[in-house]
Amino acid sequence: MNIVVIYIMKIDDLKSRVLSVIHNKPLTVRQIMRKVNTKYGRHYGYTTIGTILQRLESDEMIKSKISGADRRNQKLFTISKNAHKQEVSRLLRSLFFKFGPLGIRHLGEILDTKLDEDEIESILEKLDL
Repeated sequence: MNIVVIYIMKIDDLKSRVLSVIHNKPLTVRQIMRKVNTKYGRHYGYTTIGTILQRLESDEMIKSKISGADRRNQKLFTISKNAHKQEVSRLLRSLFFKFGPLGIRHLGEILDTKLDEDEIESILEKLDL
């Protein structure tokens, strides 16, 4: 009997992987693809990474500029100033949607901070939840 395992990755997970390799140095789609594939031991295609980069750019997580002369114009991507803040907010929203206020309270416990109901409510307001 053959068992087939299908690995399904959420788009947000791949976005996080792409963001993890983009820093201050401008990179091309191909450079980003190679870094992601090397770091995570996967083989994502050029168009897959390109699509993720388009989505990240439309979410204002990254920015791009055209560089080069003549026929070798290349689009270079860098991380936006507020990308890390946006990603942390997204993760906290996800935590809340999965586990409710208890998830936020548990995060406080991990950080050795006891959160009362008012503090949890304040966090949720800041996250626009």
